[in-house]
Amino acid sequence: MHIQPELDEAWSDQAAVTHLLIDTLREELGFLGAGTPALLATLDVTNIATYPGLWALAYRYQQPPRGEDARARCLEDVRHLLDEARLSAERAEGSVAELWPVDLAPPARHLVESLERAVRQAPRRPGYEAALAEMTLTPWREEQRQVFLSTCRLLAALWPEALAELRIGVRQVVLMEGGGLEGFTDFAVHGAIFVNAHRLAPGRIPAPIRLAEALLHEGCHTRCNAAAVVRPFLKPSGKDAPYVMTPLRPDPRPLTGLFQQLVVLARCLTFYERLVGWRLGGASTAARCERLRARAHQALATLEAHAGALTEHGLAVVAEAGRLMAPGMSSQDASV
Repeated sequence: MHIQPELDEAWSDQAAVTHLLIDTLREELGFLGAGTPALLATLDVTNIATYPGLWALAYRYQQPPRGEDARARCLEDVRHLLDEARLSAERAEGSVAELWPVDLAPPARHLVESLERAVRQAPRRPGYEAALAEMTLTPWREEQRQVFLSTCRLLAALWPEALAELRIGVRQVVLMEGGGLEGFTDFAVHGAIFVNAHRLAPGRIPAPIRLAEALLHEGCHTRCNAAAVVRPFLKPSGKDAPYVMTPLRPDPRPLTGLFQQLVVLARCLTFYERLVGWRLGGASTAARCERLRARAHQALATLEAHAGALTEHGLAVVAEAGRLMAPGMSSQDASV
C-alpha cells in the first residue's frame, strides 16, 4: 500500500479480502449442507460477495447455531442477506452519481448493529453521553444525493485516482444523525463507511468539500484494513503493546490506530493542498489545510518514535508520508 492511491494494489488487496470472506462463509455455513443457497457456492464470481452485510453474517455465525430452529433462522439470514445484496447492487447501478455508482444505503440490520458497536466503543467524554445515545442512521434525502453528486465531480476533477480507489473498496455509504460520531468504519461490515449527515449541510467550508474529506478519510480506513490482511503494517504485539495519544482521538490508542490516522491525515492533507492550489474553498479551506498539516506531523513524529514496532511494509508507508509532508515536496514526487 502507498499513501498515494495505487489501483493495481487496491484491486489485489480487495480480492484477497473478498476471498477471505468467501472461505470463511463456506466454512462457517457448511453445517447448512444442501440447504445453503446455491449462490453461496459461486460468490467469488459475483459482485454480491463484496456486500458488507455478508461480513456481518460471518461474524454472527462464528459459532454454529445449535438446534433445528437456530439453523433455520441462520438459513433465513443467508437468504435475506443475499436478497439484500442484490438490492444493494441495484441501488448502486441506479445511483445519482455516474462517476461512482455506489449504494447510498438505507438503514439495515448489519448497519444498525455496526453503529451500536461504534457507540459502545466510543470514548466517554463529559457532555457527549447524550449525543452518543442519540446517534441513529438515516436514509438519504434528495438534496443530500445532489451533494454526493457534486462531491464525486469534485474528486473526479481534483484527484481522480482517489475516486477510483474509493470505487474499488467502498460498497455502501451510510448516513448518521447525531452529535456523538463524525464517521467510522468497521471491519465487521467491510466495504461500508459511515458519515455524519452534518457534513452535507452548508457551512464555512462548502458541503461537497466537507463530504469529500469524510469519504477520503473513511475510505482510507477501508483501504488500510484490506491492505493489512495481505501485508501487516505492525509486528505482532502482546498485552504490553503501548497505547499512545493521537491527533484525532481524545483517548490513548494502540499503534495500529495511530498508523491509520497518519495515512488518513496524509491523504486528506494532499486533498486540501490540491484545493488550495486550485483556489477552491477560500480562507476556511486554507486554514483546514494547515490544521491537517500540523496533525499529520504530530502523528508522524509519534509513529517514528515507535518505528521498531513496524514491519518493513509499515516503515515504507511511514517514509512515504514523511516525504509527502516535506517542505516543497509535491504529491507526485512523494511515492518515488
